[in-house]
Parts: sequence; C-alpha cells; structure tokens
Amino acid sequence: MVVLLVLFALLFLNCKCANITIGRNQPGHQNLIKCITSTVEEYFSIGSSVAYVDMNPDDDELLRGLHSTATVPLVLRLPTARLPVSYSGYLIAARTVEAFCTGFKDMLRDFKWNPSARILIVIKSLKQIELKTIFDVLLKQHVINVVVVNGTDDALLYTYNPFDHYGCGRNYKHVEALGPCLQTDTNLFPNKLVTGLRNCTLRASVPHRPPFAINPARVKKGTKMGAEQYALQLITEPEEIKVNYTYDFDFEIYTTITPDLEIDGPLDKLNKGEADVMFGSAMVVLSRIEAFTFITGYLDVNDEILFLVKRSENVPAWKVLFLVFQPSVWLLLITCYLMYGIMMTRFIGAKDVTSIALKLLVCIVGHGCKIPRALLLIQWTNTR
Repeated sequence: MVVLLVLFALLFLNCKCANITIGRNQPGHQNLIKCITSTVEEYFSIGSSVAYVDMNPDDDELLRGLHSTATVPLVLRLPTARLPVSYSGYLIAARTVEAFCTGFKDMLRDFKWNPSARILIVIKSLKQIELKTIFDVLLKQHVINVVVVNGTDDALLYTYNPFDHYGCGRNYKHVEALGPCLQTDTNLFPNKLVTGLRNCTLRASVPHRPPFAINPARVKKGTKMGAEQYALQLITEPEEIKVNYTYDFDFEIYTTITPDLEIDGPLDKLNKGEADVMFGSAMVVLSRIEAFTFITGYLDVNDEILFLVKRSENVPAWKVLFLVFQPSVWLLLITCYLMYGIMMTRFIGAKDVTSIALKLLVCIVGHGCKIPRALLLIQWTNTR
C-alpha cells in the first residue's frame, strides 16, 4: 500500500487531470479565453485526449479562465513529463517565444510525442518578427497542424503551410495571418497536403545489402535495384516523386535510441534532416516504432523467398504414365528410345533384339510411375 501511494504521488507531480465544466467567467482577457474555448471545443473534441502543456508555472490566468468556461476534458502536464499516453491534441501556453522553444525541446524527448496532432500555441508576449522563429522550430520537427495565438485580448491567429506551392514540407514562403480569432470563419486545421509530395525529391540513404538494397556501383552485371528500392519506386512513380539515392549507409552499425529519444547510429540522419528515407532491411523494434514513421514488409523479417504454386490434383496411378510429361517430351523420349535401340543392335551385334527393347522400355516405365513391376503385363526372361 505504501508503494502504491508513492507511485500515485509521483504521477500526480507530472500530470493532473481536470474535467473542465461550465462555470462563472473569470476577469482578464475575455476575448482570448472565448477564442481558446471555442477553438478547443470545435477542433479538439474528437480524439482520445487533449494535453494542456503549461510552460508558465507562475501564470495560471489562462488555465483559470478555461476552467471556468470550457467543457472539453484536458490533461494538465509539464513539458518535462514522461507519460505513456499519446495525445490527439496539444494546447500549449507560454509567456515568451524563448520559453516556448525551451519547453518544446523538452516535449520532443517524450516517446509519446505526436507531431501529427492538432496543436494550439498561445504566446502571451508575441512580436510579429518572432513568428518566423516559432515556425522554423515547428518546421524542423515536421509539425504541420498548428495555429499560433497572440495571447492578448485581440487574439490574432497565425499559421503556415510548408506544402503549399510544392514546398515539399521543407520550407514555407510566408506566415499566414488568419485575423482576430472571434471574427474569422476560416478552417483553422484544413488538409494542407493539397499538392502532397508531387514534384518533390526524396533523399534516400541506402546500404549495399542484397536483396533488400543494392548499390549499382558494386554490381557488375544483373539487377541494379534491391527489393525495397523497387517497392519505393512503385510508390513514388505514380505520385510523380523523385528519389535521390546516396549509398553511405552502413547497415552493420546498429542504431540505438535512449528513453529521451537521443539517437546514436545511422538513423540519426532522419532526426537531423540529412535524409528523408532510409531502408535496407532495418530491424523494426519498439524504440524505432516510437521515434520514426515506417513502412514494413515481409522481407524485413524473413531470410527466404517462397514461390507458391497451385497444388496438383489427385489422379489415378495409371495416369502418371502419360501425365508426367508433355506430349513434346514424350515424342523426344520415343525418338531417343528408337535411336538408342537401333544403335545397340547394330554396333554391339546383339542377337536378342527383343530383350534390349524390353529392358529399355522397363527403364522408362519404371522411372515414370509408381506401378509395381510385378503388375506389368509384359514379362520376359533374359536368355543367353
């Protein structure tokens, strides 16, 4: 019982659950609180759970305002919390851009961090020139579904789309201003993959590990592409995606991932943005599943390739005599049988031609079916 109480106390320090109910409005930035409340209710009501990440431990004005007006359950947590829960949405509150960047780095060390979730960031003190700093940090971590709110009473909204104008998720031309929160009727979290990855170039790091991945420079003849390279080609060609291969990946070096998501090994290229795709029969383990998005196939877990054919039907034993070969093969066997029989009788000078012919026949019949020789209608004795 003591151990259970201690574990519960430690969990309470990192996470507090609050079922937000309707109550009295609190004084303060009423427009901002209405903005956040309506946004959370409209865009965050679908999903398993929504996390409220508090990066202002000394300022709970927004939290108190949400507690008095909102109706969506929130999970209160610190940026440094490590909980085995995956969230479908994040509501992040920070005083300054610097505080957000520091706290966001701590969030990235969580194994359950979900960059595909919907994220609403409230910056209390936000300047126009600081918007690029925020979105550059988000772009590096591939965070797309995000809206930034100026934490003042006017509650201005900002977002970006790195896939617009064939940006390929690597760059964006401008920060999009959505206007005051309570006056905008724009969808804050639309599908931003309108053009997808069309006309984009993926950087693929490939080892030389046949048959999964092949370096053409190390193969003189034969196939120049591995099975996983061919699978990627089947995906990219219909979508008009180009792939640039570099063969500097040593698959014999095993990549390790710590509980804080510190990556040591070749797969760190994905984390640093030096490569977009890596393959070559990389072993799929739990830590890699939590850290990366992956496509796995049967070649990753098997060392053999099986060819499956239709099972033959059961036939009587006597039909095996002529079903075992095609007619062309039977014609060739009969021709060889006659030629060999003529050569044996002429060159050896055998007197008993019938004995030689029958011995040749029993060799063909005996190896071509499972009928016992005792059942053969043709029998003879060897005469000298």
